[in-house]
Amino acid sequence: MFDTIGFKLQAKDTGAEGFISKASSDDELIKCLNLVKNGGNYFEESDISIQKELDSIIPFLKTNEKKVFELILQGKNNEQISEELFLGLHTVENYVSYIFNITNCKNRKQLIEKFK
Repeated sequence: MFDTIGFKLQAKDTGAEGFISKASSDDELIKCLNLVKNGGNYFEESDISIQKELDSIIPFLKTNEKKVFELILQGKNNEQISEELFLGLHTVENYVSYIFNITNCKNRKQLIEKFK
């Protein structure tokens, strides 16, 4: 249902072995199901280049920073992130600044566009 990279990251972090958009074709869904059933992982082709970029960033993020990153990519603002993660607003702001720095983005819009 949710087709943003933030939700895909969250699904992967919680153990998902595959992720497919509801807009995918029937053939693509069958391919995904068969691959996962046989022990493989499936993520859509459109996500592969984004995943490579994420793989270069994720190792530099601590657990809470990674959660903040995922929530930013889901379109949540600092207050929503603060409430959801039970973190202080100032802490969230610091994490967001760090994320902008390591991704070479100046703002949320640029970050979301980069990982669309």
